[in-house]
Amino acid sequence: MHRRNRAGLKRIGLLALALVIALGAMGVGYAAWTDSVYVTGTVNTGTLNINVLQSISMFVYKVPGAEDTGYGPEIVVVGDVSGPNPPGTPPAGGTLIASAAAAFVNGVNDTDEASVAFNGLFPGMEFKASWNMWYVGSIPVKISVATILDPSKAQDATLVTLWQMGETTKNDTTRYGIWIDGVLTPHATGDPEDKANMLGIQLHQLDYAYMTLHVRLPDDPAYEDLSLDFTGTVTVVQWNEY
Repeated sequence: MHRRNRAGLKRIGLLALALVIALGAMGVGYAAWTDSVYVTGTVNTGTLNINVLQSISMFVYKVPGAEDTGYGPEIVVVGDVSGPNPPGTPPAGGTLIASAAAAFVNGVNDTDEASVAFNGLFPGMEFKASWNMWYVGSIPVKISVATILDPSKAQDATLVTLWQMGETTKNDTTRYGIWIDGVLTPHATGDPEDKANMLGIQLHQLDYAYMTLHVRLPDDPAYEDLSLDFTGTVTVVQWNEY
């Protein structure tokens, strides 16, 4: 009888221990309740995008009997002409003798190609063609490159000379050669704000940069009867990387 009681007590003890372990396991399980917050997000990067919006040309006519308006006797200049074609009605009795005709390629998404043809140039007069460039990117930029050629590459020696002449004489009263300058035009006003060389001009979204290419030949027979081709580049970079 005594042995039976001891065996029964042993079984009860084992059952109690099993119950404690089971309750302990349940306690651990209930203590591990969790909840989560799910995060969704979007990463948007900025854009750098400058396009050519408008081209401005210049046309020079010889008009017999015309007064000198600052360009010489019998010379009439029609400037600020939008597009590469001369105006439909020339000055009365006038003959077109020279021009700086600017154009641009209107692309589907971007307009990144512009062209100009200088024809019939002669000494003593400054010829110029312009482009209105529109910055539509979201990141402020500065113009880091504004050139018509890369002197380090094989180019016509006369063209290189004219470009260098335009760069080195830029502070003189009379400037000769080929050069570029620009005006920053805020979209809000449409009026020029700052005239300077193109390099370092800062553009914000919807600003315009009005770029002009000038050619003024010195009175030197070496520049007669020439045909010079060039390829230019205007490049913008992130404003804090200039």
